[in-house]
Amino acid sequence: MKTTASKDAIANAFFKQTCERHISEITISGLVESSGISRQTFYNNFTNLYDVIIYLENILDEKLNLPNASNFSEISLSIQDIYKYLPDNIYKNRKILHKIYTTDLRGFWLVHILEKYKEVIQNTIFNNFESPTLTKNDAATIFIHTIIAAIDDWVSKPIPENPETFSNTLKAILETPVINFFEIGEND
Repeated sequence: MKTTASKDAIANAFFKQTCERHISEITISGLVESSGISRQTFYNNFTNLYDVIIYLENILDEKLNLPNASNFSEISLSIQDIYKYLPDNIYKNRKILHKIYTTDLRGFWLVHILEKYKEVIQNTIFNNFESPTLTKNDAATIFIHTIIAAIDDWVSKPIPENPETFSNTLKAILETPVINFFEIGEND
């Protein structure tokens, strides 16, 4: 098996197993058996199970057409960019996202997104953010969690609304000032 085919076979077996059992129950031996590759082939492609998760995250990044945040100077990101291009890509990949959001991979995906995009969001969308109670880091983290929660809600529906409707919903959420999420009413 060629390297890419082997990696994909392992990643597919891993993903399928996360849909069937807790991630702590997945073993390299089980992946080798279910993917039809040798143990040596596994280790030629991955160091451990966490490397398989990283590989899956990178595949999903490509499928969702997420920008590469490794070179922040090349990214100009605005809230408008997010609700314009993200819904179509999410809609096209909603089945795989639904599986990620309903398995143990959800936590890994959230950490991946936070690590990959928090700094770029701080330096673009929240570049001029000022608050007496929140740092830019906090605001970016809340922003990412809000997007993830909205996506989670959308892809979890049996029949999600079309991308345009979701885009409008996402736009309304994203244009709400972050600080408003923390305002407490008089009766609270």
